[in-house]
Amino acid sequence: PVPPAPVPAASISITRPAAGNSYRLNRSITIQYTVRNAVSSSAVIGKVNTSGVSVVSGQRYKFVQTGKHFFTVTATNSAGVVTTKTINFRVTRW
Repeated sequence: PVPPAPVPAASISITRPAAGNSYRLNRSITIQYTVRNAVSSSAVIGKVNTSGVSVVSGQRYKFVQTGKHFFTVTATNSAGVVTTKTINFRVTRW
C-alpha cells in the first residue's frame, strides 16, 4: 500500500502589527494575520505578549503600555503539528 501524503504544516503570515514597527500608546489597530492549513479557526490563537486574551484577525486592539512587545500566532494542522510565528514591535508615547 502507498503511505498517505504528509499533512502540510500550518503557514502563518502576520501583517499587523508589523514586525519592527512602532505604534502609539492608547491607539488601536486592526490585528491582521492569515493562516493556511490549520484544522479550523478554533485551532488558531493570536496573542499580544503573554496575555491570556486571544485576538482574532480583524479584531481591534488598543495598546495600553509602552515598550517592547510581541505578537504570536499559533496554529495546529489536522495531524496535530503546532506552528508558531512571533513578531516584535514597540509602543511609544508619541
